[in-house]
Amino acid sequence: MNKVLLKITLIIALVQTAIMLLLAFIPFDLSRLTEAVIDVLLLVLISAPCLYFMVIKPFVYAEREAVARLSRMAYRDPLTDLPNRRYLNLGLEKYLAENARHRINGALILLDLNGFKAINDKYGHPVGDKVLCEVAERLKKGTRTEDLVVRLGGDEFTVLVNHLNADVEVARAEIRAIAEQLRARICRPVEDKGRQIAVDCSVGITLINAQSEIDEMIRDADLAMYQAKKAADGSVAIIDHAA
Repeated sequence: MNKVLLKITLIIALVQTAIMLLLAFIPFDLSRLTEAVIDVLLLVLISAPCLYFMVIKPFVYAEREAVARLSRMAYRDPLTDLPNRRYLNLGLEKYLAENARHRINGALILLDLNGFKAINDKYGHPVGDKVLCEVAERLKKGTRTEDLVVRLGGDEFTVLVNHLNADVEVARAEIRAIAEQLRARICRPVEDKGRQIAVDCSVGITLINAQSEIDEMIRDADLAMYQAKKAADGSVAIIDHAA
């Protein structure tokens, strides 16, 4: 702020000095009132655009950039650049509002990487971070633009899938197929310096309807994921109350 005030002061001082020199070289006498009016008019006409382009515009732009950065930090995961859990809550609120109006079927998929701690322990955290970033990219490429891919934290990711079939049984089959495709995409090895890092995950699903609550959805997807993990066969588990 001090720099901004200093810049404003310097601009006005320079413009005022230039005006005074200009008035001093006018070849005829002016009354003090006329000279004062000319001084004020020139000061406004010259300094206003200078202040706008040299002070106000850069300051406003910098403020907007700062707000955008803070917003990004609040709603994005710094490692994968995916939306975070806070953003997921907003997305779920918006989805439930649309669901209440239009009766749109959807689902929440929760994916948890199996044995991720072993990857960190064996290869180090930089390789673990690379695996997380690769999983994030695979999820983004394997989903539609209207779906929401989120990193919940640690080795957990979730996908909010919109616009499934209006028939619950068809929607259930659709989301299972989508989840299995995502799991197959994620479970390909990640290459690092010639090494093939094995990746595996468990997947839980919950269908969403107009009566769903955010906490309930996340809890059900989490329970389904643990069911899949206990099955130990790389399966996809589903819990829903949409029937």
